[in-house]
Amino acid sequence: MTTSEQKGPAQGIAEAQQLMRSWFFGGSWSAALAWAVLVVSLITVLAWFFIASPYGAPAAPVYAEF
Repeated sequence: MTTSEQKGPAQGIAEAQQLMRSWFFGGSWSAALAWAVLVVSLITVLAWFFIASPYGAPAAPVYAEF
C-alpha cells in the first residue's frame, strides 16, 4: 500500500461530514425531522434567553446595589 492509498483520520472525518451533509440537506423525512428539531431547539434557546434568563434584561445602574 502506498501513501496515496492510505487514509488518515482526517480523510475519514471528511467522508463522514460529506455523508452527513448529503443526508441533512436531502429530501428524506428523517432529514425534515432533524430540521424541525433543530428549528424548535433554536427557538427554545432564544425564548429562554429573552424570557427566562437574566441575560436578556437591561443592565441595572451600578448605584442600585448600594
